[in-house]
Amino acid sequence: MIVFDYNRNEHLKLLSTKCFRTLLFFTGLNLALDVASVYSITHLDIISAEMNRFIHQLFIGSVIIMIFCNYLYVEILSNEQRRPSLKRLLLTVLPLLTALVMVVFGDLHYMVTEDVAYSYGPMAVVVYICGVSYLFMCLRLTLSRRNSLTKGHRGSIRIGLGIWVAVLCFQIMVPSVLLSGFGFVLLILSIYFSFENQKENYDALTACFNRNAFYRMVAEYMEKGVKPYMVSITCDNLEQINMIHGYDIGNQILKAAKEVLRIQFKSEVFHSKENTFTTFTLLKPEEEALEMMKDKIEQLETKGIAIHYHITVIAFEQNVNKKDDAYELLNFVTENLEKSPSSIYYLQQDMTERKKRRDKIEQMVIHAMEQDGFEMFYQPIYDTKSKKFHSAEALIRLKDTTSVGFVSPEEFIPIVERKGMMQMLGNQIFDMVARDMRECDMEKAGIAYMEVNLSRVQAVMPNIAPILKTIIAKYELPHAMFNIEITETATIDSEKLLFQNIEELRADGFSISMDDFGTGYSSLAQINQIHYELIKIDKSLIWPAFDKKEDESKRKAAEVLLSSTIKMIHMLHLKSVAEGVETEEMVEYLTTQGVDYLQGYYFSKPVNKEMFLHFLNFENKI
Repeated sequence: MIVFDYNRNEHLKLLSTKCFRTLLFFTGLNLALDVASVYSITHLDIISAEMNRFIHQLFIGSVIIMIFCNYLYVEILSNEQRRPSLKRLLLTVLPLLTALVMVVFGDLHYMVTEDVAYSYGPMAVVVYICGVSYLFMCLRLTLSRRNSLTKGHRGSIRIGLGIWVAVLCFQIMVPSVLLSGFGFVLLILSIYFSFENQKENYDALTACFNRNAFYRMVAEYMEKGVKPYMVSITCDNLEQINMIHGYDIGNQILKAAKEVLRIQFKSEVFHSKENTFTTFTLLKPEEEALEMMKDKIEQLETKGIAIHYHITVIAFEQNVNKKDDAYELLNFVTENLEKSPSSIYYLQQDMTERKKRRDKIEQMVIHAMEQDGFEMFYQPIYDTKSKKFHSAEALIRLKDTTSVGFVSPEEFIPIVERKGMMQMLGNQIFDMVARDMRECDMEKAGIAYMEVNLSRVQAVMPNIAPILKTIIAKYELPHAMFNIEITETATIDSEKLLFQNIEELRADGFSISMDDFGTGYSSLAQINQIHYELIKIDKSLIWPAFDKKEDESKRKAAEVLLSSTIKMIHMLHLKSVAEGVETEEMVEYLTTQGVDYLQGYYFSKPVNKEMFLHFLNFENKI
């Protein structure tokens, strides 16, 4: 039954899988030889002594090999599919070789009466010795390699070993009852349900292997030293298809894309990402094969469903050094594709270099979080009424500018978010800003308040207000000296928590501004619900109105939109800040339109605190 159920399912081509198949084979052979040995010992009148001994040798030898295969299976599992070193293999194979020598040359005696029939002697005893040896070796693996095996897996191995110990003990006490075959079947059953039934590796929805299986397969290729090509099909607009046509249609398209990959390459397919299927091939895919795949996918659009997709080919030689690299590389390529009509992409050297840069930045960020590797820069904000610089925006920068050059926040902030360190960095930012404001006495330099960005992660943290209050309390600064900037997209995560936090921060004396107005999803609704003190108009609304290269009608339309936005903000009795101001023309126009504050390179780029203070002392004539 186990063999039948095993063979009707797909299995990964892992080293442990091959070992389990060997174990299954010898278990079946052992059961057949068990029956044959009973028959031969009870029919000595028609079976020669030599043949009887030979059958028993085969039977006892199969038991010993099964014991060894079981140990080898546990060794491979606990070593993450890596093959044991030659030295370790030679040491572990010694009990097996010794036992087999005893099987060939050892003595064997028979007890045959009307009621019982069994064999005994040195050849039989060696089974018990060999079994106990490998039993202790398996137990040692479950203890020494706890990180490679889950608690459940360790328990399953020990249960299987316990069954085998019980069978051995009973066999010693009652030699006339042959239970070795039964014991091994129970052991196989324990292994099968715990490791080989594929529930951890299979995605029932799309009827193919899942991401966990993808990782295991990559590890297997790397252990073998094989460098295959990874071919993936990604449905870029799966989310839209699900929203417009329903999840059933989306699942049908996923299954169809999987079949295209499976039929073309005749190999296992992995559901490596929510909208991506991947297979491996040892030969570089031919352009003709990829074009055929493309044609088959486009045929799916005949049902009136537009499918936006791309096919990606990645060679393992390119930056795949550990099993996580393959998935990370697939993610990176998918997120950074430059779309082209072909929809077929090979990983190019420039993409590899970009990923190397991203990985290097990730290491820099982690190091900076631990070793004070960040510093604050400040960009002054001009007050059009007083004609002075009365505030500034605090911007985080990496101190390390030599490893990969300048790294903008647009590059490293997504990495911080992906690593789950945004809350920690956000707290560091507030601490550094508050420290600089106290040490430099920025209020005396003319700064009424400092604008500090609140990340999307922080914006929906339940305890953000007490955290900020605690940080600022260390430096004995009034909360009114901090203006909290919140991006429009912050409501995507949790609108209710965001509104609660804003009200709590405002009640504590912080002022609140909307950052990047014009780039989000619900700008007007947010203004009505949150009642910001400041609205920061994003440069994407400003620059098109001053773009001389743009068509006149489009430029006029952009100017109307910008002018209307400024008027609306004034009618709501809110203060306005224009970002990205870079020319005198912009300054004059925005000032004439009544914008309260201007920020941009026309006045100053972001600078460190020393240069910022020097700038203020000169411009504000302090």
